[in-house]
Amino acid sequence: MTPARQAAIITALERVGATSPCHRCGHEHHELAGEGEILLGTTAIIPVAWIACAQCGFITQHATKLLGLERP
Repeated sequence: MTPARQAAIITALERVGATSPCHRCGHEHHELAGEGEILLGTTAIIPVAWIACAQCGFITQHATKLLGLERP
C-alpha cells in the first residue's frame, strides 16, 4: 500500500469519526493493517480496510467504498 493510499484511508476514517478506542481492550491506538476483500456468495465483493488495535491485535473492517474510496 502506498503512503498516499494509507493517508487517504486514515483521513476517511477520521472524517466519519471512526476513532473510538478498541472494542475489546479499550486501547486508543490503532494501526492500518492493510486492505483486502470480503467475498459474499460467489459474485459480490466488498473491498475493506483492516484496522488493528496496537495492544491486543483485535481487527475491525471498514468498507472502503462507503468511505468514498475507490479501489486502488
